[in-house]
Amino acid sequence: MANADPGQYVAHLPSVAEKEVTAVEPLPPATEKENIPAEIKMVQAGQALPSEFIQGVPGGAEKPGDENNAETFSLSTPDPFRDANARYQDLFASLAEASTSQLLPPNENEIESETPSAVQNPAATLAAIFPSAFSEKKVEEFIAYFQQKGGSFFSNALARSQAYEDMMKKIFREKNLPEELFYLALIESGYNPHAISRSKAGGIWQFIARTARRFGLKVDKWVDERRDPEKSTYAAAEYLKSLYEMFNCWDLATASYNAGEGKVLRAIKKAKSQDFWEISRYRYLKQETKRYVPMFLAAVLIAKEPHKYGFSNINYHPPLVYEKVLVPPGTSLAWIAKVTETDLSELRALNPALKRGKTPPGIPQFEIKIPPGKKKVFEKNLFAHNHLAAINGKKHRIRPGETLTSIAKIYQVNWQALCELNGLSPRSIIKPGTMLLLPP
Repeated sequence: MANADPGQYVAHLPSVAEKEVTAVEPLPPATEKENIPAEIKMVQAGQALPSEFIQGVPGGAEKPGDENNAETFSLSTPDPFRDANARYQDLFASLAEASTSQLLPPNENEIESETPSAVQNPAATLAAIFPSAFSEKKVEEFIAYFQQKGGSFFSNALARSQAYEDMMKKIFREKNLPEELFYLALIESGYNPHAISRSKAGGIWQFIARTARRFGLKVDKWVDERRDPEKSTYAAAEYLKSLYEMFNCWDLATASYNAGEGKVLRAIKKAKSQDFWEISRYRYLKQETKRYVPMFLAAVLIAKEPHKYGFSNINYHPPLVYEKVLVPPGTSLAWIAKVTETDLSELRALNPALKRGKTPPGIPQFEIKIPPGKKKVFEKNLFAHNHLAAINGKKHRIRPGETLTSIAKIYQVNWQALCELNGLSPRSIIKPGTMLLLPP
């Protein structure tokens, strides 16, 4: 995975409830060679409502490397997005437990050589990359679904999308991938960094822990970079690019992001076809994967021209930018908030990957995101309070039985200064093994 610095961009901090994946069956009737459940038949016949058949389902299709050994995470659920339609968020999470993608875009020279009408017509450009979006009936059915039953979820996800749009599309362009892949996150998580499924897929791009590590993301008791919108998008871009290179087809690459390469390869072999829509006529892929591809294509079409499909008055979140600073191991967000003169909740929102409110130990320098314009404030306050000398100076690893007062006496420093430097209060509980910065 590329670790290039993507620049001054931010991923907002949408946070939905921990995704306990439940599935509703209000989706379009299946046309494959499969038995249609009685519940769906009742819905189709108008004898029951889809909401009457809410039921728990497994956490979704496994991704490559899912050996049921993913770590268990307990994610908090801030309130900002509880107004979203939770039932449909869970539905799309279960239908999209992994992710999907599309086709390599034209380079800048090719774009410049296009006729003005082609450049200005989103449908013309999209048709060249994702032709299935305009030719498959299933896509039309999911458009209708989003316009009706799934409208609340889609509107809320679309509103959050603008916080991430510039940053994520820029990353896809850097990787020579179509920027429309950005909308894959819409059906994956509704652009919620804290989303998590029963199969422990987490973050905006819904990686399981093993696949996340495979593409360079840290997942441990201190940090979960699946929650970092910027880093996880780089990982998703690398994964999607590898899938396209494998299948040379975005429909199959999309399906593989959801089901895993192995399952799609086996389905191709059994169906003796490399056409996703032909393969979908048979039982070689799960229903979730068969629905995932047309659902994604429907989301792309709507999101590109929301007004055309009846989505108006969307309260879009403003795009956010941030600056980055390096801090030592074990530095608390509370201390950083004080030095940067920033609200602690804002820092937490900008750094959703930190699971314990402080930078992990054992890493010499850790990158923290702070609001734009605060980097100079950070540096000024470091010098003014001589904190910079402390950061570059001595540290103390807490031993069993030690207190802040006893540590202050050992080093003959003011215990209040010790607390302030480490973002602690006099009543803070300190744990053995934690590293403390010492005042100069």
